[in-house]
Parts: sequence; C-alpha cells; structure tokens
Amino acid sequence: MERIIRQSQQADQFLVQAAIGRDLREFCASLNVEFDAFARAVDLDPAIFSRFDAYISLNRLCRLMKAISVMAADDAFGLRYGAFYKPGGTGPYGLGLRSAATFGDMLKFYARYTGVVVQYETFDVRIQSETFSIEWSYSPLIVHQEQYADFSACVVLRVFSGFAGQPVVPLRGQLQRSRPDNANLYAQQFTQNIVYGAATNRLYFSSDLLHIENPAGNPSAFEYMSQQCEAIIDRLKQGKSVIAMVTDDLARHLGRESCSIAEVARRVGLSERTLQRRLEESGTDFTNIYDSTRNNASLKLLIESHEPLSQIAQRLGYASHSAYSRAVKRQHGLTPNQIRSAQKAFPFRTEND
Repeated sequence: MERIIRQSQQADQFLVQAAIGRDLREFCASLNVEFDAFARAVDLDPAIFSRFDAYISLNRLCRLMKAISVMAADDAFGLRYGAFYKPGGTGPYGLGLRSAATFGDMLKFYARYTGVVVQYETFDVRIQSETFSIEWSYSPLIVHQEQYADFSACVVLRVFSGFAGQPVVPLRGQLQRSRPDNANLYAQQFTQNIVYGAATNRLYFSSDLLHIENPAGNPSAFEYMSQQCEAIIDRLKQGKSVIAMVTDDLARHLGRESCSIAEVARRVGLSERTLQRRLEESGTDFTNIYDSTRNNASLKLLIESHEPLSQIAQRLGYASHSAYSRAVKRQHGLTPNQIRSAQKAFPFRTEND
C-alpha cells in the first residue's frame, strides 16, 4: 500500500499560477472560513498566493478549493469565487488578451498561451460557420477538479464579456461536474441549455463574436506580449527530462486522444526513433511510462473519487470494465473494489498531509 501512496502523489507535477488564488483569503473571510488553515492543510504556504511569479500544484489548489467548498457547504464555491476574482495578475498573458485587435485574435491568443497560467490543461478552440466552442479538461490525476473547473469557466466568460463590452452568454454547454445542488445558479451564469456529467467541459458561442473589434487594440503590445508568453512557456519547459515530457503528455491525453508512441513523439516534437533512443538512454521505455502513468491515474481515481469503475475504465482508455479490473489486479494483487474497501478502512495519507 505504501507504493500506492507514493504513486498517487504524481499529480503534484501539474502547475498553476499562484496568483489565481490571490483573492481566496478575502473571499473566504466573507464566508467566515479560515483560509490560511486550509491552505496549510494541503501543504500550501498562504503567502505564496501573493507572488505573481510563482507556480503551485494544481492538484493541491483543487484539493484546497474542494475542502473550502465542503466547509462552506457550498457546492458552487468555485463558481462564486470566479465571479469574485479580480481580473489581472497574470502578467503578459492578461495584457496580451486585452491588446488583441479582434475577439478572434483574442481567442487564438487565449488558446495558444493558456499554459502560461495553467500547465497541462487541455484548452481547445473549434470554429465553425455559425458557432465556435471552447473545450477544456484536466488530467485524470487531478481528481477534485470540479470547483476549479467552475472557476475557470466563470473567468472565461468574464474575459469574453469584458472584451466584447457586453454580456457574453453561451448558446449551450456541457460540464464534467456532477449536477450541482443549485442548477439554477449555473443556468444563470452559463446557459439553461447545459448538460452535466459530460466527458469534457465545453461551451458553444455564436461566431458573430469573432468579428468584434477592440477599440483599445494595440498590435505592437499584442506582438510583444506574445513574445513574452512564448518565453515563459519555454522557461517552463527547460530542464524537463524526456521521461517527464512523455509523462506529461500522456497525463494530458490519456483516454481522450491517441497515446501511441508515434503520436506522443509528434506532440513533444521528436521523431519516434529519437524518442525511443532517448528513453532507452534514460533506462526505460515507452510502454513502461505509459503503464505507470495510467496506473497512477487509476489509483488517484480509485482512492480519491467515487466514480463508477466503468467510468474510470473509459476515462483511462481501457477497452472494457473487465479489462480495467484485470489490469488493476495484475498491478497490485487487489481488485479495484478491494482497493476502495481498504481505503475506507485505512484512509491513505500523503507525506505532506
């Protein structure tokens, strides 16, 4: 079981700008919740949220927001924090959004450089003739992601509305989260045409928005901020081992897109042959990393979530529920249900908890 605990900690590799939580203390005070105590409980220094150049574990931020939502008995905590959050503090990223010439340019910038704010987040824009959609999701390793996902969706709408100079309302949408206690609140914030328990988070908008021009658009500033964001992303990638690169890619795309060695090599910018060689030089191979990453995600979901086993199997790319159960038994000598039963009897705790 100690091996299971160690493996479940891999989620801490996913990072988010600490400034995302800079208003959490003030918001928690309005709810009579002691923010600092909750931050320390998930091993986050409360002072780090005031640093605009710092990154923290997305996993721990999600756990923090989940814990506060439970304490406040507010299933929509993330949504309310998104409405309370004061824009700014994201540096070149936020400045670049505001200096775009058109809504379409802003949207492309948003998708291209979202990694400056949240690493390992899947953010995709799909433009069609009459509509466009934004899609975002997180690694299966991030189990308690509902409150942060709600917060992100709310902030996206605020950015869109601020740029357009008018309220921007989605035509329809879908959220990964379970149906909230107060669905009317979500209908008011997003749209009444919304589906819960979806495979990914996605909101659809009218393509008419793409042509809105920005009176404050500044091409020179936009180009400069683009360069700054490129530099930040490069710095975040520097020093990352080939094993970390492959692990990160697999964690992002597991169960959603092809995770063959050829596709992973393409996404990390290497030829398949070069990737194989570099992994061999590091003392491992692609199959070993793939199995380890999927196993870590499996354990996180089994230990920290209440998702049905069939849903976990689908999220992790297994062909069937039975194939997933056999894989877990082969890895740990226990069935998925036995692992969950053991967790209830002897709750796992990480070294930092």
